[in-house]
Amino acid sequence: MSGIDTILSIKEKVLKGVTPSEEERRKIDRIASEILSTVNNIIKERGYEKIIKAEFEGSYAKDTWLSGEVDLDLFLLFDASVNIQELREIGVEIGKKAGYMLKSTPIEQYATHPYIQFYYDGIKIEIIPAYRVSSADKIMTPVDRTPFHTSYVRKKISENPQLKKEIRILKKFLKGIEVYGAEIKVGGFSGYLTELLAIHYKSFENVLLAAKNWVPWHVFIDISQHYRGRDTKDLMKYFNSPLIVIDPVDKNRNAAAAVTLKKLSEFIIASKSFLLEPSIKYFYPQTLNIDHERVRYELARRQIVSIKVDTPKNVNEEILWGQLKRIKSSLFRIMESNKLKVFDSTIWVSDDFIVLLFELERLNFPPLEEHIGPPLYSKNLRDFLAKYNRDKNVVGPFIKDSRPVVLRKTRYNNVVEVISEYLPKIKMSKDLSTKFKDGLEILTGEKIYKYCSNSNFCLFLQKWLTRKFPWIY
Repeated sequence: MSGIDTILSIKEKVLKGVTPSEEERRKIDRIASEILSTVNNIIKERGYEKIIKAEFEGSYAKDTWLSGEVDLDLFLLFDASVNIQELREIGVEIGKKAGYMLKSTPIEQYATHPYIQFYYDGIKIEIIPAYRVSSADKIMTPVDRTPFHTSYVRKKISENPQLKKEIRILKKFLKGIEVYGAEIKVGGFSGYLTELLAIHYKSFENVLLAAKNWVPWHVFIDISQHYRGRDTKDLMKYFNSPLIVIDPVDKNRNAAAAVTLKKLSEFIIASKSFLLEPSIKYFYPQTLNIDHERVRYELARRQIVSIKVDTPKNVNEEILWGQLKRIKSSLFRIMESNKLKVFDSTIWVSDDFIVLLFELERLNFPPLEEHIGPPLYSKNLRDFLAKYNRDKNVVGPFIKDSRPVVLRKTRYNNVVEVISEYLPKIKMSKDLSTKFKDGLEILTGEKIYKYCSNSNFCLFLQKWLTRKFPWIY
C-alpha cells in the first residue's frame, strides 16, 4: 500500500470515530433546543426581546464538532445601544437564571467580560454576552467577532461540504499530538484556526504537506488576501508571531496569535513524521499505565525540584494559568541568573493542588565559587586586592593566567534556598500569594514521588519524565 493509500485508509478510520452518529446528533440537538428555549423564555419574561437575540456559535453551529467532545456556546447578542455594564449584568443574570432553571450549578467565569458556565445532561454549556454589530470592523468587544467566524466557516463549508470531514480529521490529529486548544494552558491551535487551515489548504493532508516546510516566524497566511501586494516582511514584524494567519473577517487580527513557538514546532515535527510514516497513533495515542518503579528511579537519578501549593478557589482558569506561567518564567530566569541551568519545566494543576516542576543540571552548589578580578591594568585592581587580601573567608587572591582570582563561599547551598528567597518577591494575585505563603512545599528528587498518591499527577509526571512525543509510545 502506497503512502497516499495509507493516509486515505487512516482518514477513513478516523472519520468513523469523530463523526457524530444520528443518535448523538439528536441528543445534542435536543439539549441545544432546551437551552435555547429556556434562555428565550427568560429574555421574553424580562422584556429584553428588542435588545437581545440568542444564537449558538462555535463548532456546534458550524457542525465541525467531534463525536463525544461537543460544548454548546450560546451567545446573547445585545443591541449596540446597551452600555457595557448593562450587558455584563444582564448577561450574567440570564445565564445564572437559565442554569438554575435547568437544575444546574451556574459558575461565573471571566474573559473579556463575565459569562456563565454550567453542565446540563453531561454537556458543558457557556452563555456568553456580546454585541450584535453589522460587520466585524465595528466590534465593540473581542467576542463580537465570533458570529462572523461562524458565518464565514459555514459559508465555506456550504461551498465545499467535504471540508467538514477534513476539519474533523485535522482537529483529531491536533488533539492527538496535544497541540489543540488556544487557552493559555495549552498555547495551541483554536478550533477556528484549525477550520481556517483546512479551508485554505482544502484537505487534511495538504495542511500537513504545507506545515512540514514551515519555518517559525516566517509563515504568513492571508486567506482573504487582505494584504495583497504588501511586503510580508513588514507585516510579519507588525504581527510578531511564530505563525500568522490573518483572520478573514478582521484583517487586524492574527487568528494564530495564541500558538506558542513550542506548540507550532511540535505540529511541524508531527507533520513531517506522519507524512514519512503514517499511523493511527497520531490520532489515538496509546494509553499509558503508570510505572511507579520507573517514576521513582527517574526522580532519584535526576536533578528535579518541585514547588507545590494548594489551588485557590473561584479563580478563572485562564487567569490562574497566566499567573502560573509568569511565575514559572520568573523562576527560570532566577535560576539561570544564579548559575543553575534549567533543562525543562512544566506545570500541573488540579482542583486540589498545583505543582511546578523544574529539571536542572544540578540541584546543589559547590562550597566555593571562582570570582575573577579586574585586569592588571585596571584602576579597580587596587580596590579588589584591598577587599580580599585580609578576608580570611576566601582563598586568594592569586593569579590565574593574567587575572587576580579568589575562591569565595557560594551564596546558596542549593536550589531550594534560591527558590525560597526569590519566590515571595514575584508578583502574583492575592489569592495565589496566600497559597504560596501558607501551604508552600518545595521538594527534590525521589521525595516528589509522595504526590503520586494522586494517579493523575503521577501519569502526568511519568509523561514529563519520559518527554516522548505522544505518537512514539
